[in-house]
Amino acid sequence: MWLEQRVSGEGARLAVTFVPCRESVYPSQVPWAAAVAWKSPAMVERLQELSSRENIPFADLTPPVRERARRINEPLYYNGRLDTHPTPTGYRVIAELVAQFLFEKELIRVPTEH
Repeated sequence: MWLEQRVSGEGARLAVTFVPCRESVYPSQVPWAAAVAWKSPAMVERLQELSSRENIPFADLTPPVRERARRINEPLYYNGRLDTHPTPTGYRVIAELVAQFLFEKELIRVPTEH
């Protein structure tokens, strides 16, 4: 709530998105995959509850990232032993989805030419 107060005090609107871990998008045998499998949905559930209660726009990007991963012919996340961050393509997909969410919630506008 501190962040919400800070953001609204600056005249802006807080929005929250959940960006999935690689293990939520692709099959994985890493030791922490089981923890991600139950922790991620639990975090999404709590974020949905809080966001709903406080009227904060929220989006879980897990389903659309999974869908894009099925369609795109290159990995959205690295598959290293310790580096499972998004690839440049993955970051582009995440950015597009965040922008779409913000646009749909009317939190950003498409610039118009004068």
